[in-house]
Amino acid sequence: LLRLHESFRQMHEQDVALASDLQKAQRLQRKFLPAGFPRVPGFDFFGFYAPCEQLSGDFFGVLPLADGRLALYLV
Repeated sequence: LLRLHESFRQMHEQDVALASDLQKAQRLQRKFLPAGFPRVPGFDFFGFYAPCEQLSGDFFGVLPLADGRLALYLV
């Protein structure tokens, strides 16, 4: 019974650590997403992000280029 209790305690600690790590990873991952999109006459930009589980490897954004053009990227 003591070994079972100790195993449960260890599993609970691992679960708490994993949940904390996932929350940190989610916050970091969202930092890769743009806060907004530039206004360009004739275009409406919109982005929606929804990972299939807690995390995803996908992200997107817009980069203004020096000559007035925009680069759109999906990763």
